[in-house]
Amino acid sequence: MREKENIYEYNIFINESNGISSFVKKIAIHTWHFEEIITPILNIFPHESFKIIQLKIIQTIENKKGGLWYQRICRWFHLAKRILNREDETRNLIHEVYNHQPALPALKDEIRKAELV
Repeated sequence: MREKENIYEYNIFINESNGISSFVKKIAIHTWHFEEIITPILNIFPHESFKIIQLKIIQTIENKKGGLWYQRICRWFHLAKRILNREDETRNLIHEVYNHQPALPALKDEIRKAELV
């Protein structure tokens, strides 16, 4: 359970003048607890949060396949939609992923089920 407690401690490593530190970005990208780390800072650092979510989605599409991963990607899209003033960027990212080449029909299906398009 100690690991769960440490997740929230990572948010301490935020550099007020430069946005999110590279340490937090690295932890957020490479952790199983991505949503728990990124959610509290979505609208504190909207630009950085969107970029981290975008990178996480792209890396996941490149390296993972299957319905469970695609469902997780849809949850990340929903997180991105919660970021203020990033609606257009989020919509563009969703459509870019939806129209990914080569086509990923299972991902398209999950995006439709999540009512993202």
